[in-house]
Amino acid sequence: ASYNRGLQRPDYGDFANRQSYNFVERELTAGNPFLDPLIADQFDLSIGWYPNRNTALQASLFYKDIQDFFVEYEGAFAFAGNPITIAPGAASTPLEISTVLNGDSATLTGLELAYSQNFTMLPGLLSGLFVQANATLIDSEAEAPFVRPGETFTLPGQPDYLFNLSLGWENDVATFRLAGNWVGESLEGISGPTTI
Repeated sequence: ASYNRGLQRPDYGDFANRQSYNFVERELTAGNPFLDPLIADQFDLSIGWYPNRNTALQASLFYKDIQDFFVEYEGAFAFAGNPITIAPGAASTPLEISTVLNGDSATLTGLELAYSQNFTMLPGLLSGLFVQANATLIDSEAEAPFVRPGETFTLPGQPDYLFNLSLGWENDVATFRLAGNWVGESLEGISGPTTI
């Protein structure tokens, strides 16, 4: 079991004080120098079982309480708490903005199951076979009331499941591996109210 508090600063491209203005469409693309770092309180509980020297089974539960997550926003320029001001030289107030904002709060709960097996009990060349697999199921909920009041949505960028499978063969000289992963759909950004 473990607890830790993590901090993640925004990417440089997201908080850089830069702006690009489309005078025809009145659209502003801007970095957001007012971004706060993401802070997450993380709780983990895991258990492992090793029935023999070639087999490992593991299960983990985790919970994350997140503040100030990052979310890509595209929508109306005029929304409550918009921290972005217009660069000098803009002819008029933009109708739309594309930027990165801090969300309010989010929670993430998940279960991870993992299995690893070396088939050294098999005869000859088959003794080099191995398999590794894990599955993660995730439920997340986030809020950004300044642009989507009264709504909840999944944490941006967080899929609801992840599956990994690796099949391989190895000996003292070489290793061969075929791996694949499956990732669920995720929310990449949010939009604000209908454009004026």
